[in-house]
Amino acid sequence: MSLHATLTANVDSLVKLTLTITNSAATQAVIAFTSGKHFEFTILDSSTGELIWRSGDGMMYTQALSSQALAPGATLTFTAAWQPVNEGSYVATGALMSASHTAQAKTSIHVSPPAA
Repeated sequence: MSLHATLTANVDSLVKLTLTITNSAATQAVIAFTSGKHFEFTILDSSTGELIWRSGDGMMYTQALSSQALAPGATLTFTAAWQPVNEGSYVATGALMSASHTAQAKTSIHVSPPAA
């Protein structure tokens, strides 16, 4: 079952990513998770497609089954911050990591050189 996803990116010295998952159905969604990893963000170089950053790299997650009920019209919000090393254009992706539902969103971001 698919849920609606939106991704926003606020670019400053950090790129702050916000993934919002919305249950747009008329019935409650019970989202099943197989670990403590409920979401993942990635940053790709927009010209080469090279993976630049993944939010889960270096993380360890509990291996436990869990679920979360999401009422009709309700939202879940997940956030992360990425410290860019180089200026350039990137594609950010945010995804729900669920065994029962899919949700993913993308947005383009541009990192400018620091102001002098």
